[in-house]
Amino acid sequence: MEEAEEWEATPDSQASFYHFQKAGQGGCVEALLALARIHSPVQLVLPDASQEDPTLVFKYLTLASERGSKEATYWAAEHATKSEDHVLAAACLQRLIDNTEKWYPVVEEELYHWELKAPSYELKASLAKLLGDGEFGLAQDIEKATELYNEAAEEATAAKKGKLAMQYYEAVEYLG
Repeated sequence: MEEAEEWEATPDSQASFYHFQKAGQGGCVEALLALARIHSPVQLVLPDASQEDPTLVFKYLTLASERGSKEATYWAAEHATKSEDHVLAAACLQRLIDNTEKWYPVVEEELYHWELKAPSYELKASLAKLLGDGEFGLAQDIEKATELYNEAAEEATAAKKGKLAMQYYEAVEYLG
């Protein structure tokens, strides 16, 4: 009997991209995250198929967020803040803070480096800053911003981040 010949599989980037697109259209969160990564500047999914497009990164992150990806919601908020869509950024941050949704479980190795790294106090401080500034279509809400900064400071103190907690308490003084 002949021994099985060993062969090395070479990825077919076009076929892989096609299948990611079809899976994404079907609502597969992992595929949407992969498509976002394919269109991002730091592409680790299909190295020879880089198609950098920030608009598509945001589109795929938003779709994954709508399907319950906590990580995509965080990165969509980051992108919305940078692109000055503070209404969407605030909505994404509020979803993360409330944490009332049933988030889609994603195996960490499948995230393509889109992990959610921000602790709750950082999310609250980010939302407080947006609400305190009240720019780019987002209504200013000093009362809510003060509440969020105070909660963030308390949580940062509990996490032994005293300097950060002081920054949050100081931010309250400059609101308004």
